[in-house]
Amino acid sequence: MWDRVYAATQISPGDVWRIYFKGTDPDGDLRFVYAWAGTSFRPTTPFRFSIDIDQRGVVSGYLELHTSQLGGGIAPSSIRVQLALEDLSGLRSEPMTLAAELYLGARYEGPPPGLFEERSLGRIPVETIPRGAGPGL
Repeated sequence: MWDRVYAATQISPGDVWRIYFKGTDPDGDLRFVYAWAGTSFRPTTPFRFSIDIDQRGVVSGYLELHTSQLGGGIAPSSIRVQLALEDLSGLRSEPMTLAAELYLGARYEGPPPGLFEERSLGRIPVETIPRGAGPGL
């Protein structure tokens, strides 16, 4: 189901991390993107994004994670996001894991041009990342 996935591996704290992906389904019935996000402290609970009807055969775009909202207490040094696609019959793709280190002053590097649509597919809610110490992903 995955064709391509891209995310910058370094991001400055406070910036928006964009996770680009493209996935296909021969039956044209993709319905959800699942995202699990976590910091060096803890993972989130999974969050589900519906795929628009016009992208059920080929989904292409990006999810956003606003690192400025991580705040509070000890700042994380890394972020991980795991993605999975699901179709109408409940079949899920292999999970795809992407990670970025948070470095003050890191320059954002977008994907090579033409590989993905510049279409927002949703915003990963950082409120779901529990605060405090705990195991990472």
